[in-house]
Amino acid sequence: MKKQISQTLLGMALGLLGNIIGFLIYGFVYSWMNNVAFSWFYQNVFIGMESFRSQILTGSLLVNVVLFYFLMKSNKETLSKGMMVTILLTVIAIIYYFT
Repeated sequence: MKKQISQTLLGMALGLLGNIIGFLIYGFVYSWMNNVAFSWFYQNVFIGMESFRSQILTGSLLVNVVLFYFLMKSNKETLSKGMMVTILLTVIAIIYYFT
């Protein structure tokens, strides 16, 4: 039982790391394509424009979807459960910022 809980928490941490990596990838690609600094993207687009937050979170969520797929293919169900919790919480945040 303790192993399942620790594996689920590890999956949640992996999901959070996936969101961060996805955000960084999205931010650096946006910065590169628009010829601006990443700090400008963070301050003016992510923080400054609430209407773009849901799109940015959706883009960063794609990393977690790929990780979730590979975890399911390798029969890591407990890690996948933790990843699914993170995905669902991110979807709630996306819906919150979308409205």
